[in-house]
Amino acid sequence: MKANLLKLLLFIAVQAFAFDPPTEEEQIQAIGKILPTDHHSKACFSISKCFHPIPAPSPIDWLANVDEPGQTYEQFRKRNYPKPNEKKRRIYLQPIGVFQDHAPSIEDLKDYAELFFGMQFVILPTVRIDSEGIRSRTHPTQRHRQMYADDILRLLHRNKPKDAYAVLGLTMTDMFSGSKNNFVFGVASTSHRTAVFSFARNDPEFYDALWKPTYAPLVLKRSMRVMTHELGHLFGLMHCIHFACLMNGANHLQESDRQPLHLCPVCLRKLHHQVGFEIVPRYKALNGFFKSHQFQAEDEFTQTRMQEIELARISL
Repeated sequence: MKANLLKLLLFIAVQAFAFDPPTEEEQIQAIGKILPTDHHSKACFSISKCFHPIPAPSPIDWLANVDEPGQTYEQFRKRNYPKPNEKKRRIYLQPIGVFQDHAPSIEDLKDYAELFFGMQFVILPTVRIDSEGIRSRTHPTQRHRQMYADDILRLLHRNKPKDAYAVLGLTMTDMFSGSKNNFVFGVASTSHRTAVFSFARNDPEFYDALWKPTYAPLVLKRSMRVMTHELGHLFGLMHCIHFACLMNGANHLQESDRQPLHLCPVCLRKLHHQVGFEIVPRYKALNGFFKSHQFQAEDEFTQTRMQEIELARISL
């Protein structure tokens, strides 16, 4: 019995080292070629001290358990993923079920998403869970209610407004997907450009912690991270393996908490290709949001990035 356990632990340890963080040369290759005369792109999408290498995973982390191929900018560009246009120009947020007092503000999430993606977001009227044929179950071990995420995706696709580029469902109820998953933070259908994510496990009260006012910024930040990550998939971005990045995969809440709110140069270039926002004004707008919510690390990141881009432009 002990021998079998030792073999299992050894197997897990070996799996954890199956992913090798990319070299700087591989990171530059993932960002893609930039014309020597394109000083703007050089300044905005080059490697800098703000962008950290992706760490080697622990045995329980995402990249120790999932073989991610990654996606370079050139691979993304060649997919020719649909862009927003005059007919499909809005992103809709669909609240689902009851939002308790400790839930993050949907208005705050809307404001942040508009700054992050440079598009108009619209909040739809709340949908009742029991009235829409959304199946649910009791969690196998924790005994709380869970909704079937696949039913929600079908609902979002069925009710998708004609001018929607994408629709994102938001809920405070825990979710599962498929027969093998105990839970999912969120799921996305890239073909239909619909996604749903749950705030439930962002709240320390979910884990029986006594609520404290200091938890509110944590819950908001976690919700911002998951929301923008899932929406990134709807713009065609796959999981990132090139830097520590918003688009990294996450296997558990602690791993998700370690990930930044920002996009790395590779993923930022992809999203810029899709939407066409101006990089520095975007950072400036996000900086204002971070300041108003006292998110110090993100405030410092956006300020530093703006300074780096300005210095790069001067030197070029």
